Amino acid sequence: MQANERITYLVENYLNKTISKEEYKELSDWIVQADFQEVETLFEAEIHKQDNWYNDSVAFGGEANVLKEIQNKITQSERKVFAYKRWAYYGAAASILIFTLMLFKPWQKTDLVSSDQVNDKVVSVDDKGDDIDILADAGGHLSFTDGEIVTISKQQKAFIDCDGVRYQFLADGGVRLQPLDTASPHQAKHTFFTNRGDKANIILADGTSVWLSSASSLVYPTTFADDKRMVEVHGEAFFDVSHNPNKPFVVKSNDTEIEVLGTQFNMRAYPEVDFSETTLVSGSVRVRSKNSQRKIVPGQQATVNKKGEVAVVTANLQDVLSWQSDVYRFSNLTIEEILTELGRWYAIEGIDNRSTLQERYTGVLSKGKQLSGILRQLETISTHRFIIQERRIVIMN
Repeated sequence: MQANERITYLVENYLNKTISKEEYKELSDWIVQADFQEVETLFEAEIHKQDNWYNDSVAFGGEANVLKEIQNKITQSERKVFAYKRWAYYGAAASILIFTLMLFKPWQKTDLVSSDQVNDKVVSVDDKGDDIDILADAGGHLSFTDGEIVTISKQQKAFIDCDGVRYQFLADGGVRLQPLDTASPHQAKHTFFTNRGDKANIILADGTSVWLSSASSLVYPTTFADDKRMVEVHGEAFFDVSHNPNKPFVVKSNDTEIEVLGTQFNMRAYPEVDFSETTLVSGSVRVRSKNSQRKIVPGQQATVNKKGEVAVVTANLQDVLSWQSDVYRFSNLTIEEILTELGRWYAIEGIDNRSTLQERYTGVLSKGKQLSGILRQLETISTHRFIIQERRIVIMN
């Protein structure tokens, strides 16, 4: 049997739920190595032959073309934030397909579920019936030098003026700074921040665009009058820096500095974590700590630990940037680490880990309205069980 015929045979067995463990592994290995277009074309052809497969096995929607539906969901959600390069869409869709294969193992008689479908016999909720909801995205907030706090989503005006700059409120929920002609050379410092569950965008006076993730803040001058454009980040942010070779852009966080001229990168430095991560999408940046400095190229990630040591590795850009979409991607994490990350988006008030297992997982989860749907998915692929008690998660073996 030729290679193409063999893969077609495996896909048919998968869709018919007759695939063996050995065949399942062979198909999964091929998906990881193959070009996405080849995977998409083959699955489309076979799914069109078996329209009943979609309705019987997958809870993503009502169309027969599962790959295209998955890709559309990723594309639509990510376009709300900013335009990824096209390959990122394909990679995300392919990864969800791989995770779908992880969830659906015919020999275990396990059906696929969406994140909002809950089996109460598996995920236990306390007697009050309190599930844990996803936090509402309220957007960004501004804090001025006089202590005033402005919630952007509640603004009825088109703009407000403060400290020599105009904040223009955009239709997509973002905000843009525009220096006024009356601006003084004095640099006031303002803060743009998000609460848990929020994402928000600000365009600074130089045209640099910054997206803040959940529970993050950006401190910046109202104008960049010095020889460097200096800002400070706590939490996680994605930067699309306006190019200016005469005035480098510098991001500070704790004891780390990132210096760029014009580039796209993601910085993650939450105060409760004892390291920071800088991941470069395009351009080049130099990462400096108190003890070391390294220059990284696109696709690399620099991690700075509490000792000031800098380590550089190849990054998974889709995982790093997934916070901007409606999916959560993770690689080689324990269940507790996964839930800790989800706590930035769901109203989790604590985690009680009673499990002795330290297994690690890689996959993609859609962010449903309630956490129990995600826990149901995690139970499907792991040996853990979960109990929800008064917004706390108990992890059991």
